[in-house]
Amino acid sequence: MSEYGTTGASPEDTGARTSPDGLSLIVELIPGSASNGVLISYAHGKYDLEDTFEKVVEKALRSDSATEDDKAIRNRVLKELGGTLVVRAEKVKKVDSIRNYCTEETATDSGAKYLMLPIRVVRSQEGGGYNGAFN
Repeated sequence: MSEYGTTGASPEDTGARTSPDGLSLIVELIPGSASNGVLISYAHGKYDLEDTFEKVVEKALRSDSATEDDKAIRNRVLKELGGTLVVRAEKVKKVDSIRNYCTEETATDSGAKYLMLPIRVVRSQEGGGYNGAFN
């Protein structure tokens, strides 16, 4: 089980620097141009806002998957990993901290607050240039 799983460790034990409001973190990994991705939820104290994007993506990919759809999306993300990471239409570096890219959201049904981090993994297209077909 990853350190973000249910290890029972407190934030003080792990050295995690979490949100002062005690919010959970929801990471959405979105492959390429897909319309949706897989959601991974971390309880307060089970994530570190100083983690890099690379570390967050690796841990999210290692987390247990409940459905075949989640596994398929994770496999697509793995295929795209050599590409660019994009958060809210902004390119980010794999070594950047996630701290400045998490936004506070509110669940519509329960009103609970959480941090959201949508990460799109886009591999650059090979080829696709003009091939002279319209001459």
